[in-house]
Parts: sequence; structure tokens; C-alpha cells
Amino acid sequence: MDPINIEFQQPKAPITITIPLSLWQEIETLVADHPLTREEIVQKAFQEGIRIVMAEITVEKRLAELKSISERIDPDKKP
Repeated sequence: MDPINIEFQQPKAPITITIPLSLWQEIETLVADHPLTREEIVQKAFQEGIRIVMAEITVEKRLAELKSISERIDPDKKP
């Protein structure tokens, strides 16, 4: 049972993701009546996952920046 490789274009470079055959078959069952192909659904899910991860990284970075700023502010100091 060889895994399935799906390659799709991204703005910077093509990406290939590998999906175990068992998962590929599960996806086929889940999306049997969907107008998109399995490849399109996997690509969209992957891209959405990237967006979610990037958003989480951005939030974590902003929180770290806010913490850094708040640590530099002396609440006893008058403006």
C-alpha cells in the first residue's frame, strides 16, 4: 500500500504532500458526492492549515511583542 503524493503550486514553489493510502481511501468515502476532487479538497485543507498556523504564529509573535513592551514600561514613571 504505497502512499499517495499530491503536488500543487504555491506562490513560491510547488509543494508535495504524502498521504497514506488508507487515509486517501477514507477521504474518497467522505467526499464521494462532493463536486471537488480529492486532490482539490486536500490542497484546500492544506492551504487552510497553513493559513491557520501562520495566523497562530502572528498572534503569538504579537503577544510576545506586547509582553516585551509591557515589561519595559515602568508603571511608577509619570509621562
